[in-house]
Amino acid sequence: MSLKKTAKKLIAKVVKTKTIEFQGMSITGAFEDYGVLKAINNNTHEVHFQQLFTSSIQAGMTVLDVGAHLGKYSLLAAQKVGDTGKVVSFEPHPRTFSYLKTNIADNKVDKVTSIHNAAISDVDGTGELNADLVQSDFTSMAAVRHGDEVETIQIKTTTISAVDSQLSPDVCKVDVEGAELLVLKGIQTSLDQARAQGKKPKLFIEANRQALSAFNESPTSLYQAITECGFSVIKKIDENNLSLTQVNLEDVGEAENWLCT
Repeated sequence: MSLKKTAKKLIAKVVKTKTIEFQGMSITGAFEDYGVLKAINNNTHEVHFQQLFTSSIQAGMTVLDVGAHLGKYSLLAAQKVGDTGKVVSFEPHPRTFSYLKTNIADNKVDKVTSIHNAAISDVDGTGELNADLVQSDFTSMAAVRHGDEVETIQIKTTTISAVDSQLSPDVCKVDVEGAELLVLKGIQTSLDQARAQGKKPKLFIEANRQALSAFNESPTSLYQAITECGFSVIKKIDENNLSLTQVNLEDVGEAENWLCT
């Protein structure tokens, strides 16, 4: 192991945690989370995404958060669904999951939020997670990034049916750094059940050309998979203009978010 990687691992272990206040709640993370915590604290993290996400949720709804990270969107969803709703969250990274668990408990939304230390995929089994030691939200099940900043971790994979065969989400948020097509296969049954119950589920999903290519996929194949899951309208969440725009598959860069209905 290189000196650089060793130093970053040591920093990640000994650095003090950081806690920010957010929407009347607190979110705690560690060294690898400082970048996203700073953006959330400065109200520059996915501002329009956040607005659209929260406005899509009503009391009593069921929200699925795949790639929950520290729990920003799980916490927002728990606030909105109230005592009669449900939030189901998945985060495969064991260290990040420990902070997710803390944040859910500290904000007293654990009664409506169930959290799972696993990755949603097309199979119930095991897999590898390539954990970024510098910026935790770059972590992926594929080798999106290389070098001394990445550590490989064995994780559990599962499908929604294996966790809750009756789950029928109203809103789904998927942010998994390239593994989106595996997630869509893993949640297809729950989407079908939701529609059978008369629901019209919404899907918030990230499209990242580099991350998708690590899975031998592309924005085009992701777009097609989304339509095959029953979504007929796919819009880009334009953070610069705070609007919804047409998806340009040729122009998808490092990361953009789509709203699918």
